[in-house]
Amino acid sequence: MGNFFTAFLILFATPIGLLSNVFAQGQETCPASGDWIKIEGLSGTTFTYTAPEGKLITETCYKAGTELVFSVINPPKASVTVTSTVGFDLSHASFRLVEEPTPTPTQTFTPTPTFTPTPTEELEYYPLILEGICSGTLASITVTQADENTIMWRVSNANSEAVSFIWTANNGQSGSGTAPANGSTSFITEIDGYSVSLEYTLNNEPVEELASVVPCEPEQETEEPTPTPTATEEPTPAPTDSVPDQPAGGSGPSAFRTFAPIVFGLAGVATMITIAIDSKIKQRINK
Repeated sequence: MGNFFTAFLILFATPIGLLSNVFAQGQETCPASGDWIKIEGLSGTTFTYTAPEGKLITETCYKAGTELVFSVINPPKASVTVTSTVGFDLSHASFRLVEEPTPTPTQTFTPTPTFTPTPTEELEYYPLILEGICSGTLASITVTQADENTIMWRVSNANSEAVSFIWTANNGQSGSGTAPANGSTSFITEIDGYSVSLEYTLNNEPVEELASVVPCEPEQETEEPTPTPTATEEPTPAPTDSVPDQPAGGSGPSAFRTFAPIVFGLAGVATMITIAIDSKIKQRINK
């Protein structure tokens, strides 16, 4: 009967002991190796320990007086406070650390977006513009021409895409080209090709344009002006007497014009002789 009672007490007390602190006697200190961290020099009946980042406390041990007390922390915590329950102050304590588990990320359900088709934008298309320019008006337009007597046809495209075309002139000339997006191109016909038909496709629709110019006149070569002859100056005639010579019994100068210088000369000589004679007479009188 006694043995049965003893066994009953052991079976009954074991679960109770698992649920409380475990007291150990005869062991001098708490563990300080492996996963344990030991804190020495404690005083008072309580002590709070916080685990390093990434660690959790799963078990504790403290010594108070001669008693060692172990406790299991479940679930593990980042900070734990130990309190002496044996009536003595704490002398040291140890804490067993484990790695903090990485939390499993919560999967967030993202609904698949419902596809909504974008309505097709209505594009606006512009017809090509065809214009002809006679060679005589090309002074301000840069274009290479094989002959002066030609017509240049310019094709302008206001669309955002290039447009290819075929052209046919009334004189039988024809060709093809491409008008660049938002740009223009040109081609040349002979002067008698003054009407041109342009065929192309725009927005999957065939288009035909027709343009004409007033028939151009062939450029005529300009004749160089004949230089005006330089006028030759005529010699200035010698001055003539205002009074014409009177004929004296025939043609020739008058008698007065012939003998006047001689008469005046003789008169002068006579005057000088008279003055000289008077001078000599006065000199003699004075002596």
